[in-house]
Amino acid sequence: MHVLSKFHYREWPPPPALTRQLVCLWQLHITGNTDGQRPILPDGCVDLIWLNGATPLVAGPMDRAQHFPLPPGTTVLGARLRPGWAGVALGLPAAQLRNLHVPLADILRTSPLCTATQLTSTKLPALLQKYFVDIAPLDPTMCYTAHWLASNPDGQIQQLAKELQLSERLLHRRCQIALGYGPKVFQRIMRLQRVRWLANTSLSTSLTWLAMESGYADQAHLCREVRTLTGQSPTRLLPRQLSSVALSDLFNSPLSS
Repeated sequence: MHVLSKFHYREWPPPPALTRQLVCLWQLHITGNTDGQRPILPDGCVDLIWLNGATPLVAGPMDRAQHFPLPPGTTVLGARLRPGWAGVALGLPAAQLRNLHVPLADILRTSPLCTATQLTSTKLPALLQKYFVDIAPLDPTMCYTAHWLASNPDGQIQQLAKELQLSERLLHRRCQIALGYGPKVFQRIMRLQRVRWLANTSLSTSLTWLAMESGYADQAHLCREVRTLTGQSPTRLLPRQLSSVALSDLFNSPLSS
């Protein structure tokens, strides 16, 4: 008889010195006798991940749910970058990594992030802190853009471009570099995360109410978007354990330039 895989997942806040760069740190351990597989939903983030403490990968920004089978005994350590930081931290347009898992060494080559061995959850923060000390700060325009798109789920991109004094074409190009998507796609993904956040933190779970509060045109719009991005119906998806980006300050902190 096969014992189904069990997912032992936990996440914790980054150290104070990395709160601007990271959403969280996390660890996943697979037990059981069969490969573990569960959908990973798009959240607008890029993750640095280490398989069994040794093999570092970059999980690029996703625009659809993906499944990654992992054998029993696998332990995965991860660092979830805040939206916008991937282009700065990795030195290439984040859009080049969309829906991909790429060896970190192919991007950073001789970085200590690639060569660390026997990495554990206690060693990871110091390693990341040492790396990020030499990374240039995030472009404040892109920081504002990410917060604006998350905080204005039905906002018009034309309005954002006007606020930033950028053409829509230039805004799209800069979002591709920093976020991995054009602004409209990133806004759709943040709207998905908003509805997950509301479903877990509000008294009402009415799909009509959730659609209205999350910036969808109506319940049918919500259902179509959720299926497109996750492959699941809203009633199957909600409420579920929240992603860390939904629990972060992306939705509830004041906008700042």
